[in-house]
Amino acid sequence: MKFEDAQKDMNFSYFGGGTGVLVSGLVWCVAGGVALLYSNQSSMLTLFFAGMLCILFNANFVVGAFIGGITEIVFALVIFSQSKGLVIKVA
Repeated sequence: MKFEDAQKDMNFSYFGGGTGVLVSGLVWCVAGGVALLYSNQSSMLTLFFAGMLCILFNANFVVGAFIGGITEIVFALVIFSQSKGLVIKVA
């Protein structure tokens, strides 16, 4: 099997990576929900852009978790829509 064929097979099987991005976004949203219940002042999201914005604008870290999660879910939907074209081309 050629590398290009294997890559096409992976893109087809995993919807262009959209499933992983969607799960990651959902996990961030769940983390934001848990943070609302159990206020913990440390957030791993501060390593990412949404977390930096929260620091700059003095927003609560929970806001950053939801911003990061929703952003990833939006990108997952974009990836799914692009991979839909791949599925149609392959089928």
